[in-house]
Amino acid sequence: DAVFVMKDGLFIECNPHTLQLFNCKEEEILNTSPVLFSPEFQPSGEKSSDKAKRMIDIALKEGEHTFDWTHKKKSGELFDASVSLKTLNFDEDILLMAVVRDISESKFVVNFKNLADESLIGVYLVQDGKFIYANNALLKIFGLENKNVKDNILVENVIHPDDKEVVTSNIQLILDDKIDKLHYEAKIVCPTGEIRIVEVLGSATILNNHPAIMGSLIDITETKSTHEKIRLLAHALKSIAQAVSVTDAHNKILFVNDAFLRMYGYENEDLAGWKIEDVRSDKNPAELGETIRIATLTGGWEGKIWNKRKNGSEFLAYLSTSIVKNDDGNTIALMGVVTDITEKKKWEDQVNLLTTALESAANGIVITDSNADVIWINDSFTNLTGYRFAEIVGKNVRILKSGVMDKKYYYNLWEIIKSGKVWQGEIINKKKNGDLYTEEMTITPVRIDGEEITHYIALKQDITERKKYELELKETKEAAEAANKLKSSFLANMSHELRTPMVGILGYADILNHELEATEFKEMASNLYESGNRLMDTLNLILHLSKLEANKLEIEAKVVNVDAVIQSVVKQFQKMAELRNLYINYSPAPHIHCFLEAKMLKDVLTNLVSNAIRFTNNGGVTIELKNSGSLAIINVKDTGIGISNEVQELIFEEFRQASEGINRRFEGTGLGLTISKKFVELMDGKISVESEEGAGSTFTVELPLYIENNETDKTEYRANTPSTIKDETNHPLKKVLLVENDRSSREITRLFLKKLCLLDFAEDADTAIRLVNENIYSAILMDINLDSGVSGLDVTRSIRKIAGYENTPIIALTAYALEGDKEAFIDAGCSGYLSKPFDRKTITQMLMHILEKNQK
Repeated sequence: DAVFVMKDGLFIECNPHTLQLFNCKEEEILNTSPVLFSPEFQPSGEKSSDKAKRMIDIALKEGEHTFDWTHKKKSGELFDASVSLKTLNFDEDILLMAVVRDISESKFVVNFKNLADESLIGVYLVQDGKFIYANNALLKIFGLENKNVKDNILVENVIHPDDKEVVTSNIQLILDDKIDKLHYEAKIVCPTGEIRIVEVLGSATILNNHPAIMGSLIDITETKSTHEKIRLLAHALKSIAQAVSVTDAHNKILFVNDAFLRMYGYENEDLAGWKIEDVRSDKNPAELGETIRIATLTGGWEGKIWNKRKNGSEFLAYLSTSIVKNDDGNTIALMGVVTDITEKKKWEDQVNLLTTALESAANGIVITDSNADVIWINDSFTNLTGYRFAEIVGKNVRILKSGVMDKKYYYNLWEIIKSGKVWQGEIINKKKNGDLYTEEMTITPVRIDGEEITHYIALKQDITERKKYELELKETKEAAEAANKLKSSFLANMSHELRTPMVGILGYADILNHELEATEFKEMASNLYESGNRLMDTLNLILHLSKLEANKLEIEAKVVNVDAVIQSVVKQFQKMAELRNLYINYSPAPHIHCFLEAKMLKDVLTNLVSNAIRFTNNGGVTIELKNSGSLAIINVKDTGIGISNEVQELIFEEFRQASEGINRRFEGTGLGLTISKKFVELMDGKISVESEEGAGSTFTVELPLYIENNETDKTEYRANTPSTIKDETNHPLKKVLLVENDRSSREITRLFLKKLCLLDFAEDADTAIRLVNENIYSAILMDINLDSGVSGLDVTRSIRKIAGYENTPIIALTAYALEGDKEAFIDAGCSGYLSKPFDRKTITQMLMHILEKNQK
């Protein structure tokens, strides 16, 4: 015990145990207050200084006083102590002697015992190899309920021999401070011989200045058995293909198998602390989770449920749950078995969809076995044949035979489908009421799990009305073709009947214009020639439109120098512009080429420039050509009357003009721009207009540029130039034969060519053949329509068979066709052709070119 003497509340003497107890030196404690070796507050909450004064006052009053006190060592460590104060009279001084005893250990033991006695797990205190304390729970585990620790229960007496070495080793290790805690499992042997498994936990302590071990001991015999069963169950669950989850009664996940992890995409650690609801989709009703849990607790639940994978994707599953109970009937777990039915659901939906589709299909469908006995039909089959499901199932499809089909037809049908091929065709069958009908049928053989054909599926469509319609359509088509042929014949005849006399009209007008000297008559001839050309322009526009509408106009595309085409058009209209006191400007751009038909482009530009001059009173016309990268852009600008916004779109429509009606200000058919637009589109281009009334118009033509690979790819369009052949009197004129039945055409041609060649005439085929056999001609001009039942093409074929005329130039003269139809003439043996009516310049230049070529 620590003994010290105090005077006036201060230490004046102390024994060595005092220094040891408070862990201080003598000089550190003498002349100090005992309050310095106490915490600020005692466990009761009272200040240490107040309680110390109160305890001293009691001792001084009563002579002695004993009480419990919490002291503090110099290191700050607190300990419980029992303090006895006694007064001492020394001379005239009253001293207090204090005896202080450390009661921490005994107090701990009392507290420990009080707690341990109430514990439901085994609590022990072992010292020197025997139990110095064991609570009731521990004695029960050992099977020693009637024993007492005072009976000297030795540790070695309760340990199973197999585990004595493990226990002894662990005890020695903790007593030697080589381990901090005890934690191991061991088997114990009860007095009855029963072997139980316990889990031992403990730590070292000092009791009565001797080492001891205190700790707890838990009987885990049942737990180990349960764990073993669980391990076996878990192994079994891990190996099955279905996803299995085990939860507690509150749905907290305890276990999932590998199939579950694969199905949901999780790892085991991902699911730690999760509830089974965490892997379910929000698509489910909010109350479904609790419904399943309650149902499982009362027996089980089965149904479809939406689940959610780790990646967020959702899938439909079939869930079956059950309750797991222990031997006492208490619930220990809830089990769920999940099957992903996404694919199954897809198949079910697909089967339902196909079934619905088959049942609701507009076409009749019948499924038979390999013998053609009916297995299934849809409603459309009933509507088609009149047979209901019950009336025809089990019967052979030959019940539908009409009796009008050839037996060989059925034989060929069966040969095809028995070979595994699909048969398609038309067949006449008989309805239940005896009516015959025509159906279009497709029969498909079906093989299931093997090579043998097990079923046939036939798709039927009633085409009786369609056959009637097709017949009517055929008759209508034939009538339309006849009408179209009649129309073509009419247009050809109209072309011939108009063009042929125009040869005389234009020819005589041209000759008179050159031969007459009187100004008045010369002007009349000029007006006659101009009116004739206007009439021909109208005819050509109508024929062009007819061919465009019939899609019979083909283009002969070549690489064309666009600049050359524009220059020829400018040259053509130069005089016309001058007569109207207008300018026509164009700056050449020679290196722009397009792949198109030069004649068609020239017709478009001719129409645009003609319109520009016709609708311009002051100023003039400017033509621009530029390269925009992938397009050739042609702008035809005029300073004319312009076009109002509301009619700008109309001018490209057939027979529409900016000025229409009986009060129109300008002549024309309204076809020029329509045909120009169609021509441009045939050449893969685009035409547009920008205009303001009173401020002129700009027509823009956009055409795809031709990108040259090398110079040899380029075939340029050039405007016709006069032949350089000379009329040399030293050389006799060449003989040319004109086969022409029209007197005016013969006379005009004679007048045009009298200085160029010696012209013979033949009015019919026989005369032409005779003259060819009797003479040698350098060229032949052949009218196509000779009005004798034999055409000019027939005569051409005959001439080609005459020796010496295999390569003689034969030029077709036609009042039927446009320039795009020359293929037919070339195929018949013609070298070229000239469309009627022709003028002096055109026919002379053509013939000069031919004669010059032959001369070379």
